[in-house]
Amino acid sequence: MFDPSPSFSRYDSKARRQKGFRYLSHQPGDLGMDPAREIGTSNWVFSYADMMNSMVVFLVMLLSFSAFDYQQLRRVSSAVRQASGLKAIPESEQAQTPLDQLEIALESAQIEGVDFDKQQETASLMISEKALFESGHARITDHAKSVMAPVVEKLKSLPAHYRFVIEGHTDDAPIATLEYASNWELSAARALAIVLWMKELGFSEDRLSFQAFGEHRPLVPNRHADGRPIADQQAKNRRAVIKILPISPS
Repeated sequence: MFDPSPSFSRYDSKARRQKGFRYLSHQPGDLGMDPAREIGTSNWVFSYADMMNSMVVFLVMLLSFSAFDYQQLRRVSSAVRQASGLKAIPESEQAQTPLDQLEIALESAQIEGVDFDKQQETASLMISEKALFESGHARITDHAKSVMAPVVEKLKSLPAHYRFVIEGHTDDAPIATLEYASNWELSAARALAIVLWMKELGFSEDRLSFQAFGEHRPLVPNRHADGRPIADQQAKNRRAVIKILPISPS
């Protein structure tokens, strides 16, 4: 059985090192080898590139499914520019969507009982009961009309491709009056009252619709586990919601 001498082993190791160096410095075919075979020794590079491409595609998909708060993004961008010593772009000069402009206007107005929630292409304007109605009634008070008129005018200024769905909600406290036999009827009457008021202010009828949910879509639980009412949370559930939605192309 052949036993290589130490000198042969040293020579073999040195030859391998030299060969490795030559592989790093030569062009394909310089050593008399098949270029395709030589290139194949770096196949891991292609696998690595494929993996990186897959990660980029995955991140793009995540990005497309995300809902950004563009207003917050602008604030962070402005803060970064200031920290970097760059001149901040005035908010008035930044690209804004109609919903962005509406959000800024509502933040400036700071109307009690009105909350605005904006996504990318949709938004919701939630209005508490006390900001619009007296308890158990569906007539919008004169005070509420005067306070809410600027808000509604801002809604009317939105482009024509937005429509409005008004929702009526109540708490779970039973109601039985001459006007309304149930919370469902009360919520429907309130939502319709808002629709009619918006129509009076010049909204096109084909952009308006309403829904009534009664006590069946609470924001928070109306009662404790033992059935006792939670007054503050019941008040949160008594509300109207104006949903702002893009009109789907027919």
